[in-house]
Amino acid sequence: MGINNVVVRRAVASDAAAVAEVWLRSFAAALPAVCRAHTDDQVRSWFREVVVPGHETWVAMVEGSVVGMMVLDGEELDVRYVWRPGNQEH
Repeated sequence: MGINNVVVRRAVASDAAAVAEVWLRSFAAALPAVCRAHTDDQVRSWFREVVVPGHETWVAMVEGSVVGMMVLDGEELDVRYVWRPGNQEH
C-alpha cells in the first residue's frame, strides 16, 4: 500500500461502523492485555451515535475500505487509529 492509494476525507454517518472496527482492531492489536470497560457493541454504538455525528471525524481509505481514523476535539487531536489491511493479529 503506497501513499498514493490513500484517500482522506471527512467521515459521514455511513462510515461509523467501519470507523468503530478500525478502533476495535487497532486497540486489540496495540493493547491485547488491556481489558476495556465497554463491549464491542457499546463501542460501535458510541461511534455511531456520538463520535461520528458529533465530532469532526476523518477517515483514511484504501480501495474503498476505511483503514484509519482520527477525531478532533476543537484544535486538538483526540483519537487516532490506523489498521493495516490484511493484519489479522489481535
